[in-house]
Amino acid sequence: MDVFPELMHGALRDAATAAAHELDLFAALPCPAGGLAGRLGVRPRRLAALVRVLVFDGVLIEREGELRPLAVPPRRTFAHGGWGSLAEAIRADRPLSGEGISGSPGEDLKRFHEHLRAAGAAAAREVVERLGPRGPLLDLGGGAGAYAGAFLAAHPGERAVVVDRPAVLDLAREAVPAAERVALDLLGDEPWPAGARIALLANVLHLYAPEDAALLVSRAAKTVLPCGTIAVKDFDAASGPGILFSLNMALFTEAGEVHGADRLRSFLGDAGAADVQVERLSCAPEMLLARGTVGA
Repeated sequence: MDVFPELMHGALRDAATAAAHELDLFAALPCPAGGLAGRLGVRPRRLAALVRVLVFDGVLIEREGELRPLAVPPRRTFAHGGWGSLAEAIRADRPLSGEGISGSPGEDLKRFHEHLRAAGAAAAREVVERLGPRGPLLDLGGGAGAYAGAFLAAHPGERAVVVDRPAVLDLAREAVPAAERVALDLLGDEPWPAGARIALLANVLHLYAPEDAALLVSRAAKTVLPCGTIAVKDFDAASGPGILFSLNMALFTEAGEVHGADRLRSFLGDAGAADVQVERLSCAPEMLLARGTVGA
């Protein structure tokens, strides 16, 4: 697993159960799935991410559109803060700020991206191998350069450009000095670098709502040379880790969620990509690599 260790999965499962008790979710059941948010007096998006985890874990069951309790765990105390504030985030319908995501300042930001580089090294090597040797590579939202670094290590003499926020690019400068760096906000108005043969969005789209994720894929496709490749690597929304990670995104981002294989195909197709393929990674089967050819 390249981003979200099993130990963290267990803690998030416990936090989900604690949040369900705090919201009095079990007392509201049985209930039509579409009516649970109204019954609890909360907005549906973050609650839906919680419910998916509870169904996956066998705590709830959904049959014919109705949610019922199946094996309700006992109520346990979960420390407030971070995942312990899940019920609070669902009630307020807003993310927690400054915790758990790459926006943390200073040394926290550095440790976060060092963890991502180390944990994702095998996946980066596999993605680079599948995408092939033809650069330049445009590593969008590339963080500290795990994928750019793997690409340059596999294909000496090629070019790789890491695009991210300035504070993150300082880390890429240290980790992958051979990579070029461009600072910009992916949803901002600044023009993106053009002329890549591969545009890669790795572990990026889960930070965004579907409409913004689709926009990023469309903009990425416009940067690619004819017969180039647009690629997305992310969790499989139907996998256990993907379901859990989507709850994490509901807690720590404004609108982020894990997008499934069908949605990734749609993003790429709508962006003009042909020959779209979606594959699991061998080293991390909970991860998908979606790719297509642009301007063929």
